[in-house]
Amino acid sequence: MKKKKSGDYELLRQLCAIPAPSGEEVALRDFLIGYIRQQKKHWKHQPTLYHGKGFQDCLLVAFGKPRTAL
Repeated sequence: MKKKKSGDYELLRQLCAIPAPSGEEVALRDFLIGYIRQQKKHWKHQPTLYHGKGFQDCLLVAFGKPRTAL
C-alpha cells in the first residue's frame, strides 16, 4: 500500500478551511473556480465551467458532452 504524503491532503485542508454555510457558498465556489482554472492545464480532459448569473452560488463543471449533471 502506498504511503500518503501530507501534501496529498492539502486541497482537502484548504476546502475545509473555507466557511460555506448554506446560502453563503460564494467563497467556496470562487476558490474552486480559481483552483480549476489553475490546475486544468495538468488534466487530460479540459472542463467547461458554468457559473454566474442564473446559477446563484452554484458551479457546474462539465467534461466533454455530459448527458447528466448534478
